[in-house]
Amino acid sequence: MKLLRGRIVDVYTEDGIRMQELIQGIPKYMQYKYENNPKYGGWNGSYVYTYGTTPSSLIFKVFMFDLNKTIKVDMKDKILMYNNMSRISAKLIQYLLKHNKGKKIYVRVKKNSYSIGLDEIRIDYK
Repeated sequence: MKLLRGRIVDVYTEDGIRMQELIQGIPKYMQYKYENNPKYGGWNGSYVYTYGTTPSSLIFKVFMFDLNKTIKVDMKDKILMYNNMSRISAKLIQYLLKHNKGKKIYVRVKKNSYSIGLDEIRIDYK
């Protein structure tokens, strides 16, 4: 494990991808079941059902001085667990951005994965 220097450039969320199921080839006599159901969108035998999303991410974008490039580190799980929260809010993002943007930190590098220690950034949102 190496420690490399960097500066936090931005803090933002990346939304998860919506997961959908496409249903096609519904015969005319069965289409009323889908057209009258608010869970399904579409018409003429082709319908889409949205059943969830992949988890979102809380990204710390860090410019690495030693590597001369920008990396992204997902800190969602660590920050939510530390603050005993269950989801990301706009106020949390504003707080993290206000208190961490421009801060010089050390990033832990292990093979091709990057991590930031919680002692390097200010995350005590309450």
